[in-house]
Amino acid sequence: MRIIRKDHDLGSILELQGELGKNESKELTTFIEKMLEEKRFYVVLDIEQIRFMDSQAIIALLRINREVLGHGGGIKLFRPKKVVQQFMNIGHVLELFDRYETKIEAIRAFDEVIKRKDSFEVSGNPLAQAGRNQRIVLMRLLEILIRKEIFDLNEFNNEITQSTHLVLRLFRKQIEANRLKSCESGADR
Repeated sequence: MRIIRKDHDLGSILELQGELGKNESKELTTFIEKMLEEKRFYVVLDIEQIRFMDSQAIIALLRINREVLGHGGGIKLFRPKKVVQQFMNIGHVLELFDRYETKIEAIRAFDEVIKRKDSFEVSGNPLAQAGRNQRIVLMRLLEILIRKEIFDLNEFNNEITQSTHLVLRLFRKQIEANRLKSCESGADR
């Protein structure tokens, strides 16, 4: 497999050519890990010229996607061939990636990600930074699930509200029980 890298202000485009099997997946993973070390967190994978992809490639793409999302970035796919799309649709893997018909659209899509990322307060605390990164990953996955109509936000909000009310009722009962116990022990004295 051949990898051609083109850097832009908002991200990098990796043009992949050939086949994406076990060995090539390791090569791609190493390549993207080096990009992450360079603080290049926004990647467009141009897989238009990939003729073959195996299950090891799918696992590598999922792992790479998780790593990039964990750094607050993202991966966009550019024009996967029909055979690659069909293979990636097994297990709904393709749904985890945004796909674009032009490279410009894919690069511009990072504008939103960057704006959202910049809206979070950055802290020097590594634990706060890790929490922030996890929040970004979860919000991104939630957006994908909502857009693909796999996740119903209204239903989720209703369930959270019901759970919150249940917890508050239990909490109130516990406070009342503690107060009664306290009153009874005060009366015994």
